[in-house]
Amino acid sequence: MIIGHSERRVRGESDASVSKKVSRALEHKLIPILCIGESSRDDHGEYLSFIKQQLASGLSGVSKMQIGDVVVAYEPVWAIGAKEAMSSHQVHEMSLYIQKCIKEMYGAMVPMPKILYGGAVNADNAREIVDHGHVDGLLVGRESLKVENFVGIIMNVDLIK
Repeated sequence: MIIGHSERRVRGESDASVSKKVSRALEHKLIPILCIGESSRDDHGEYLSFIKQQLASGLSGVSKMQIGDVVVAYEPVWAIGAKEAMSSHQVHEMSLYIQKCIKEMYGAMVPMPKILYGGAVNADNAREIVDHGHVDGLLVGRESLKVENFVGIIMNVDLIK
């Protein structure tokens, strides 16, 4: 269940609503996919505070025992629909930052949630993002609308042999 997607947030979905939906999904044995992502990047790293705040608010109702049942999808708003995705190096940095934030919130010994990347993912960059971005999977948008594009992504990340 995708929660907090940027398209919903831009229409007014609040952090409190996102948090409640994540908690309710867990209560009903659904897997919440918590979407986080900044609308722009700055040279001073202020966007990192924004990511940390989105994680803290979105996970505010999630216990240590539940955190491993959540999926975090990092989707920088500025990369959605862009011609190119973030570099795999940038994706890896954000994956590490998300893990660091979760460890600060829950402690070092909690099961880490799976982390996905979304934003300009296509068949040409999917494998690079997964392999070198060190994420557990992808949140695919417009490329999932055409069967041949989506199958290309799946084939390139070796999900189907």
